[in-house]
Amino acid sequence: MRKKIVSRIMLALLLIGVLRSVFNIQPARTEPTTIVVPDHYPTIQQAINNANEGGTVYVKARTYYESIVINTDNLTLLGEDKETTVIDGRGSGDVIYIKADNVKVSQFTIRNSSEWSGGINSEPGTHISISNNIVRNTYYGIRLASSSNSIIHDNTVLNNTGYGVAFLNCSKCAVYGNIVSYDRYGIFFYHSDSNIISGNSLSNDEYGIALVGSNNTEVVHNNFVENVYGHVQLAEILNLTFTNVWDNGVEGNYWSDYQGNDVNQDGLGDRPYVINANNTDNYPLMGTFYDFNATSEYHVQAICNSTISDFQFDHEEGTIGFNVIGQEETAGFCRIMIPRGLMDPCGIVVDAKIVGSTELAVSNSTYAFLYFTFARGTHEVTIVPKSSFLFCDVLGKYRELLSRYELLNQICQGLLGNITNLQGKIDALNSTFQTEEESIISELYNIRCLMYIFISATLILIVTTVYFAIRKPRIKP
Repeated sequence: MRKKIVSRIMLALLLIGVLRSVFNIQPARTEPTTIVVPDHYPTIQQAINNANEGGTVYVKARTYYESIVINTDNLTLLGEDKETTVIDGRGSGDVIYIKADNVKVSQFTIRNSSEWSGGINSEPGTHISISNNIVRNTYYGIRLASSSNSIIHDNTVLNNTGYGVAFLNCSKCAVYGNIVSYDRYGIFFYHSDSNIISGNSLSNDEYGIALVGSNNTEVVHNNFVENVYGHVQLAEILNLTFTNVWDNGVEGNYWSDYQGNDVNQDGLGDRPYVINANNTDNYPLMGTFYDFNATSEYHVQAICNSTISDFQFDHEEGTIGFNVIGQEETAGFCRIMIPRGLMDPCGIVVDAKIVGSTELAVSNSTYAFLYFTFARGTHEVTIVPKSSFLFCDVLGKYRELLSRYELLNQICQGLLGNITNLQGKIDALNSTFQTEEESIISELYNIRCLMYIFISATLILIVTTVYFAIRKPRIKP
């Protein structure tokens, strides 16, 4: 009996082996899981060491004093809140060192590396994503070496003694939406080609960006503001010439030291911003660049010489609203790019008053570009869609009345000009009349004087004649 049971078990195992070999049946893999720190493990490093590939390490808000190494591919390291979830390296090496691919790090404050180390250092690693962090008080804020197809976005990187964001021997990477301030080099590329630098604010660094031996880098929609020694440092290697792209054919970057004008009022400078003989921004911005997420699908971009705040898209009304805060001595303008898939704009209201706006010639079936101006100070702006029929009807009538008013005003100005011209002629005629009147009065006075003289002479002659007639001696007979 026992022999039969053993034989059956052996037969079953043999069949399983055959089926596995035929159908390539693999043992079940451990499913990705989320590990919570400190609930499951007291330290972040312990949680990472026990995480599965494709898993998430979620870190609750508090300060963690440790240096972290990530060796697991496809791992997400996520903090609860970037303001209150702090990883402090205590001056020991890199705060986070990534030695894997497809790693995401988000929502942390990362600080205090050793003297020559970084806040986040990845070498090597592809498809790295570092977003929505605060990185400060390190040498390299964020450093990627030998990386490709990686993204660094929406981080605040400041007060780092060496480099804010650095790429060494990288390609096809993107760095966008970051605030980088008070570093030696804001964004630094070394021997890196075909990368994108877009939508970053680089201010009060020694150099805004540096491109050393790097080619075909697209630099567009960045704000370069008050960098100490220059906005851009370019260095060539072995006398080779490297050319990079500083605009997208429609818009370029904002440069705080640009001296050009905007005579045609489209929000762009009328002459290029020249970096060197091989690098020129042909469409410098006249105001700061803004990029807002209206929805998960659509972005609204703005160029404005005032500060934009409280941006929002009203899904029910289909309107865009925001506040502008401008300098008291400067008239304000905004150039807005709106995806027509989000809304087809009809008009602009500033402080509940309809204002004139221009749809620029660069507009197309995909995007509407609007330009409008406003008085100095603080204002509330609303952009209304064509789907708001009542508003558009009122706006149409308003524009028609405004057009008629302008025509009437031109006619009135013409009449006033004619009246002024007629008044001038009347004044000239009056002046001539007064002159002639004075001349006639003078002539009459002279005639009167002559008459007095003539009468006086006649009287004298008569008196003299009578006198001599009386005094004539009589002849005696």
